[in-house]
Amino acid sequence: MKLKTAALISAVIMTLSLCGCEKKNSSEGAVYGDAAAFEAEFKKAEDLSEGPLLSLSNTTVKPGGTAEVTISVKNTDNNWTMCGLHIVYPDLLECVMDNEETREPKMTLGDALKGSAGAVSRLWKDNLPEKLTSVKKKSLFFTSMFSGNTGGDGDMVTFYFNVPSDAKPGTVYDFDFYYFNSDQAKDMFRIGEENSSAEKYAFTHWQGGSVTVE
Repeated sequence: MKLKTAALISAVIMTLSLCGCEKKNSSEGAVYGDAAAFEAEFKKAEDLSEGPLLSLSNTTVKPGGTAEVTISVKNTDNNWTMCGLHIVYPDLLECVMDNEETREPKMTLGDALKGSAGAVSRLWKDNLPEKLTSVKKKSLFFTSMFSGNTGGDGDMVTFYFNVPSDAKPGTVYDFDFYYFNSDQAKDMFRIGEENSSAEKYAFTHWQGGSVTVE
């Protein structure tokens, strides 16, 4: 089962790393690759009053330091099976890499992924869409899967970003989620086989984060 899961995760990575997407202001809820595609995907999904809550951490760092940025989830303990998420960050920051050749960022898995069948991340370096480059943003993708509906609450994964040594105290670097949807593939937060309402809730209520220079 784990071999099949790892193969599926690798296939998702290969597809998503080649594709482009667009961005919507996070204060409006979901960050869309394509608003029309999002509406079509979830047009039959019920609007829930509560559901999975995805968030990015808010942290501080000194000039020239390395910031830790964590993706977390709550309100769905032992109740999700797979995620596929993009995050975006300012291009002034340098993502710390584990393997430059394979574009694998350094990452530390959290308690929410205990018992997962696998987790993979890739830096999106090539063919970034103009809507990202025009606002000086970069992106990375993260995916993980469980053999059943056993994903937990808590920290999912932490990434590391080097801050410029000349960064001025009080500077804030915003991080956000970035919903991907195309004919080839789409981001996901799966609960069971079919639960588009919970997935819609996750994508319309996720919260961005920040790194603030001390």
